[in-house]
Amino acid sequence: MLRVSLRYRRLSQLEEGYGITLQPLEYLAREVYGDDPAACYEVKGTGLRPTITIARMQKAAAVMQFKLEGQMIARNPQWKMDHRRLLHHMNLQAGHYRGGLQDL
Repeated sequence: MLRVSLRYRRLSQLEEGYGITLQPLEYLAREVYGDDPAACYEVKGTGLRPTITIARMQKAAAVMQFKLEGQMIARNPQWKMDHRRLLHHMNLQAGHYRGGLQDL
């Protein structure tokens, strides 16, 4: 919900409706992804915050999601979903995903 809300700039819904403060996520995105163009995280709509900031926040939320999903899959091998542990299959040094697109 967080990542999709960021994509469509539904920030007031998160902050006012659900009481989720976005300042820590914005700080994380600025510190970790401050130089990242986050081109794959296109934001829909307009708003008060700069588009690049929202895109970086969306990327930070996506990485957190992938980490949590990977941990859950690792704890439940009976699901046979190891191919969905996306961060586990990344080769950061080479800059690519080790699995094939058919695995996604």
